[in-house]
Amino acid sequence: MLGDLTVTEIIRLFLPLIIMEVCLKMFCFYRLYIDKAKVFPKYVWLIIISAFSTIGPLSYLIVGRKKD
Repeated sequence: MLGDLTVTEIIRLFLPLIIMEVCLKMFCFYRLYIDKAKVFPKYVWLIIISAFSTIGPLSYLIVGRKKD
């Protein structure tokens, strides 16, 4: 399927997803700095957000933040 595309075309194809992933992680890092963590300490959430693509940041936003 992607065999006919050049490397630059593949990068252009996936660039919006890469940008959204980076923005999601940056937002979660910011919220981790501002909010209090609920389930794990902040350094564990930092590792989870960094290591797991999309699932890590979403799990922090859904489960990890302590609501005011």
